[in-house]
Amino acid sequence: MSTIVDLLRTVTTTHAARPCLTYRHDELRDQYSYVETLDMSLRVASLLRARGVEAGDRVVIWGLNRPEWAFAYFGIMLLGAIVVPFDVRAQETFLQRIESKTTPKLVIAGQTQVEGATLPHAPYLGLDTLVDDARALAPAADLPTVRPDDTAVLMYTSGTTGDPKGVILSHGNIAANLAAVPEIIFIEPRFRVLSLLPLSHVFEQVIGLLVILSGGASIVYIDTLKPQVIFEAMEAEGVTMMIVVPQLLQLFMNGIEREVKRQGKERLWTILHAVAQRLPFGIRAWIFPKIHARLGGKFEFFVSGGAYLPPSLAQRWEAMGIKILQGYGLTEASPIVSANSLDDRPLGSIGRVVSCVEARLSDDGELLIRGPSVFKGYWQDAAATAEAFNDGWYHTGDMARFDSQGRLYYTGRKKNVIVLASGMNVHAEDVENALRGTGLIVDAVVVPIEGPDRSAQVHALIAVEDASAEAAAEAVRVANRDLAPHQRVAAYTIWPEPDFPRTHTLKVRRPEVERRLDEILVSRFRQGAPAS
Repeated sequence: MSTIVDLLRTVTTTHAARPCLTYRHDELRDQYSYVETLDMSLRVASLLRARGVEAGDRVVIWGLNRPEWAFAYFGIMLLGAIVVPFDVRAQETFLQRIESKTTPKLVIAGQTQVEGATLPHAPYLGLDTLVDDARALAPAADLPTVRPDDTAVLMYTSGTTGDPKGVILSHGNIAANLAAVPEIIFIEPRFRVLSLLPLSHVFEQVIGLLVILSGGASIVYIDTLKPQVIFEAMEAEGVTMMIVVPQLLQLFMNGIEREVKRQGKERLWTILHAVAQRLPFGIRAWIFPKIHARLGGKFEFFVSGGAYLPPSLAQRWEAMGIKILQGYGLTEASPIVSANSLDDRPLGSIGRVVSCVEARLSDDGELLIRGPSVFKGYWQDAAATAEAFNDGWYHTGDMARFDSQGRLYYTGRKKNVIVLASGMNVHAEDVENALRGTGLIVDAVVVPIEGPDRSAQVHALIAVEDASAEAAAEAVRVANRDLAPHQRVAAYTIWPEPDFPRTHTLKVRRPEVERRLDEILVSRFRQGAPAS
């Protein structure tokens, strides 16, 4: 399977009648088998062709997760055209900037997106009515040959404040990544996946769609992210796994622990976790039957990626008999670079490098990669491409280390390293994890600021429930006790809102946070108030 089109046709042959995509919405349930998914994708290809889409044309998909998103995705690729996914939560002005660079032939958009649009865009095709519109046409025939070197997707990171860069992912890039997945996990047809992360992000697009389909498993979409709807879907559909980012794992855990606190069972909860960690994994679920019932009764594991996963959070889930399969990836790598397996998942590690990627560390510890799944460059931006590569190696901007067993460990973003006057380096992520690990705050962002002697200091912005000054102070005290002297928080600021601004994958928007910190500190200076 050297292209995504090959994948779609091959899995349809193997799993024709099996359920592929399910959509729960408005008390309805739409389900499509593998053969129906291919048929709808071919009909969408006919619809796109009737609208003038040809090989090499760009088509934007702008809407929420649902089977029609997948039909549009495959239909575009069957024509040899290029998918340009756009996140529904990103600013519409950002979409317009992307359109100016990619000149799309069409925008396949949800009704909500069309009705809320205030700027001019390429001609629309309705995502909500895509199935009805496509059923009026015969499945496309005489389709062009799609080759591994052909561009499949142009990925733009939403929220980019500067000039947006489009990552060119070819069919061959993505197919190479898919071929390495069995090294991590064997996707079984019995797997049922609840899709929560946006398909506009490469993580859900490749892992939550293509990887799942490659093994004949099935995917469930829902029309809201309300907790009650999520839990109802997990039980009704027999969900066995989910693709998540760490922040989602934390939100789920917060919900569970709020209920524990409401019932006054905090002490029992602490004792059960302490006992469970000493027991064989297979019997841990017996200690937490209500948790497993809440997750539908058949749930087995989370796949976590997109951001660093604190080992303490992973351990809390593992103690309850739920496996956490952590990996590391980049849009530029299609996306998997490394991952743990279900049988080998040491806490803190981001796993072993997959076979489609060659990795090494630079002299300063930056992770460099190359291989068939690594992109060739940015869309119409030779200068940015040249800057990203050195002698064929892509510079990830992430700091890492290998252990003696060849496992990879993430140590932080290169640009987030704080260099102190002593010459010591502080990774912001280490301090942030120590603050989160106290369990006293919502989240933390650590940045350098200039101290009284004009040298860099470690400064923490702390999001805490009810803006509690006492909780923030205690979190800093507890974290500093466990940090090395040069890592300790010298000053902190309580964030004025319940949480930080986040991207669609729930990562903190650090540039926005740092800009607002400057405004907060300037305001304090003018008022003559010191930092905390």
